[in-house]
Amino acid sequence: MSRPSYVLKASCTDTVGIVAAVTGFLAARDALITEMSHFVDDEAQKSFIRVVFEDDAATSGDMKELTDRFREAVGRKFGMRFNCFPAERKMRALIAVSRQDHCLHALLHRWYDGHLPIEITGIVSNHADQRSLAEWYELPYHHFPIEPGRKPQQELSLIHI
Repeated sequence: MSRPSYVLKASCTDTVGIVAAVTGFLAARDALITEMSHFVDDEAQKSFIRVVFEDDAATSGDMKELTDRFREAVGRKFGMRFNCFPAERKMRALIAVSRQDHCLHALLHRWYDGHLPIEITGIVSNHADQRSLAEWYELPYHHFPIEPGRKPQQELSLIHI
């Protein structure tokens, strides 16, 4: 039987020792890392890390304790922005599509079968072509046509969905 699973996401200015500090913190808690990815944006000189781990001590009531300890042991040293949450929590997603339907079909199929752990809040497009597919899945469809010279305003309207 597996232990409770959590996700830690963090970003900070890139420097030496970030991965070691994060993994060392988790190892000191006897947490088992089951998945990890690290990426450095060279242009921005930012480091991004995402770690999935199992931890008996990080029960829902102890998430504050876990985040407080991480902040003290790692976060402050590196000036990190981070959050930690149960792995079963689904990320909210708004899917932007064009006239082509093959990518949308693939995403919706994986989501519907439970293989894509997201909560789809809706589908948005500047074309109405995919409305019937969204309706078939009972998802909200937002059609925002682009008027000549008004693309920035149209893109800003996505924030309010």
